[in-house]
Amino acid sequence: MFWKEDMIFKLDADREQEALALKGAKIFTPAENRPMNGWIQVPNTHAAKWKKYAEISMEYVRQIEVPKKAQKAKR
Repeated sequence: MFWKEDMIFKLDADREQEALALKGAKIFTPAENRPMNGWIQVPNTHAAKWKKYAEISMEYVRQIEVPKKAQKAKR
């Protein structure tokens, strides 16, 4: 997701720590004092790495299992 000049990625714990090591990266907090754990904001100064993290993020979310109850509610 693009957010105020930065990209936001849903990452697993290992990749989250890797991304947070980038200068300026942080846990995505769209509302004051409401961080979204697992979502990492990577600044545009690291735009060259965005494609890598987008691919990692897409693979990660494909593996997330949606509980059956939630799947029924979507129909």
